[in-house]
Amino acid sequence: MVKPKTKSNSKLTPTGKEAIIELIAAIPTNLPYLEITKEQHLAINTYLTLSLHQGVAMKMAEFKKYSPELADHFVEFYEEARPYMKSRSLSEMLFSAEGDYAPNIVNLLAYVKNARARRIQESSDVEYEDASYYVREDEHGNIIHSLSITEATIRIKEKTTDYNEAYITLENNIPEGFIKTERLKDVANFFAYMNKYFSQYLEKNNENEEEEETIT
Repeated sequence: MVKPKTKSNSKLTPTGKEAIIELIAAIPTNLPYLEITKEQHLAINTYLTLSLHQGVAMKMAEFKKYSPELADHFVEFYEEARPYMKSRSLSEMLFSAEGDYAPNIVNLLAYVKNARARRIQESSDVEYEDASYYVREDEHGNIIHSLSITEATIRIKEKTTDYNEAYITLENNIPEGFIKTERLKDVANFFAYMNKYFSQYLEKNNENEEEEETIT
């Protein structure tokens, strides 16, 4: 399975106050989808609060002096997030609790915001021979499933308020627009999986409606 790389927000600076504020707000919303321990959660919240007070992301060496234990837990979380980050700067590759630099808050923000999409993608057990399946969340919070093959990309956008509908697009990647018939197996598996995916939500909605009718 291909893991999508998260994109940084170009309007935010890597260690700036605005990015810190956005990350503080994003964590509670995405917490159910993050694989994070209580200790890591406490470390992140403490680090961000201290950084917010000083108006810029705190250097790790300073955070280490404040609390060696929390600094270590913060590094644990950062190490888990790093494979999904777009940036591969030297400071991030050598990131540690003793480092005389701050973590890239923008990259952490992108990682946190993509938690729900990442969890959905990782839950898929479908194997593709000549295609890549990936999931992302757009700027409006909509989940988009994509199947990418050499000749085309198929996208299915969820309508989270109504799983009876979905927005489907096909984008040709080559001028001729033809798809090799051998790729149709991957396309069929993708649509079969998406049918199963939406069906589970429809079943839940029906169960909820039945419960509401029983109560009334």
